[in-house]
Amino acid sequence: MRNMISALTLSPAIDKTVYIDGFRVDEVNKAQGCCQVPGSKGVNVARILAACGVESVCFGFIGGEGGRYVADALRADGVKSEFVDVDYDIRTNIKLVDLQSGTYTDINFPGGTPSAQNLDALRAKTRVLARESALIALGGSVPPGVDERIYYELAQIANEEGARVSLDCYNAPLRHALRAKPLVIKPNLEELEMTFGQRFATLEAIIEKAQALCRDGIENVLVSLGADGAVAVCGGDVFRLYTDDLPVYNTVGAGDAFLSGFLYGWKNGMETVACLRHCISFSQAVVSSRADEAKTLAQLTRYVPTARVEPIYTQGGGRG
Repeated sequence: MRNMISALTLSPAIDKTVYIDGFRVDEVNKAQGCCQVPGSKGVNVARILAACGVESVCFGFIGGEGGRYVADALRADGVKSEFVDVDYDIRTNIKLVDLQSGTYTDINFPGGTPSAQNLDALRAKTRVLARESALIALGGSVPPGVDERIYYELAQIANEEGARVSLDCYNAPLRHALRAKPLVIKPNLEELEMTFGQRFATLEAIIEKAQALCRDGIENVLVSLGADGAVAVCGGDVFRLYTDDLPVYNTVGAGDAFLSGFLYGWKNGMETVACLRHCISFSQAVVSSRADEAKTLAQLTRYVPTARVEPIYTQGGGRG
């Protein structure tokens, strides 16, 4: 039986969050606090799933002193590291949180460019892990110089070895990878609009696009709407997800937590509504705590009993 979920990160990072009480442009700003954590979609997903007792592997490219920091942190969190070593250091991203205005500003840097040999090693690593994994989670930015079809290629390898696939990316990498018919995709609204070059100004338009993606073979489409919750189309069923009015202290990894909630429910054989309630609870647990605060299963599932998932249309579809 495949018990493992493997999460890919092509361009891992260190996420440094700086808290400022009233950020002022062109002035010296005094930080009220600072914390740093390993970052990127794959790292976030693997850490959260491991905290929930799911056997988790993180793989991709890693190098330099920053890479050693990330690998050590993952091991401390119970995540197995299966990275391909590269000859460049990983990036550090800056997150500015203005405690006075409640704004969150991300400054993300591009990663390094892996070599052709690095990419070959990644393909081989993906095949090995796919043979042992229930699911391969693909997501995050594609490094400079890497073909935009990389996620499609890796998803196809996973399919060939019998592992399911989740996708959390946008623009050309997502458009290409949709051809691999993943189990679940999780764009936010802005990413959905950028990927397909059109506005989805109403809830009906978002649902219509998500339904079209499902008809094309995507089993579960989760479109996050930030503070407005999310829309989910799963097996033909349409749901509206709502978030509670909680204090927001951190937005780093909130979308990754949302996806992790779904994967946790799916891995444990839960029905669709239960999976979606875990999406809400996991993301709310992340945004209402500091980025460097360790998460436990109890904390992540705290909001499951009160999570609002309302069916808009159901036809008896399954989880996928």
